[in-house]
Amino acid sequence: MALIAPYNGPTGSIFQYVTTIIGLAVAASSNSSGETNLPVFTNNGNGGGSGGGGGGAGGDITGLNNHPSVSNTPLLKKAVLDQSQMIFSTNPEKPGQCAQYSYNIVYKVKQHIESNRSTAIVHSLAGSGGNADQNGHRQGLKNLGLFDEYYIGEFTGAQLKSPSGPIKSRSWNYGDTINYYAPCCSGTSYMHTQTYTGDIWQKGINGKGRKNAAGNSGWSTSGKTNYGTFFVYPSDNKVYKVYVYKVKAQYLK
Repeated sequence: MALIAPYNGPTGSIFQYVTTIIGLAVAASSNSSGETNLPVFTNNGNGGGSGGGGGGAGGDITGLNNHPSVSNTPLLKKAVLDQSQMIFSTNPEKPGQCAQYSYNIVYKVKQHIESNRSTAIVHSLAGSGGNADQNGHRQGLKNLGLFDEYYIGEFTGAQLKSPSGPIKSRSWNYGDTINYYAPCCSGTSYMHTQTYTGDIWQKGINGKGRKNAAGNSGWSTSGKTNYGTFFVYPSDNKVYKVYVYKVKAQYLK
């Protein structure tokens, strides 16, 4: 499968948009399984961090399993609803900006809950610390003070795509965020961050950037519905490192 080099030009330019769409088309056409590989890159223009990450080779599934998942969290849902609507009302959906958009959806959720706001906290897109395969991005998520971080280990694309895998098989809270990347292809493709938004978004762009072409998946990224899927890459043997950011218990309300 051909790998697409990340775009390093001006963020938000027409050249970046064209590069993204061409890259997505090439990746889709080179995939023998017929599935679309998304996103081609997650460059948000911020740099920072380096590949790899902590957590330990064995991961911490037990810690994740012991973290509370609560179905009735009106303040948390309201915060995620307000903040995600604000982000997408002021910034268009675009493939390839997963790290920055996912980070910004949850950027002010903690403050929203603490101040019991009735409207969104308005802000421009903040830098997320790096691309989705970089430590700086994961550190940025931790620094928000909203999450407990779990490195849950390494999984193949087939495991992550499975209904019984670590994404689809468990319950999630609004705002919970997942980061995964394949070290084999770090810096080129196969890296992604997504945030759980439940039933907030029913339609969003697909992998080719077509509006309202992908249905609800429960997750959002730089597309409202995470391109209509809970795991954006093919069901194959590529190995991904997976980090989970669970909303802290004190904000599950």
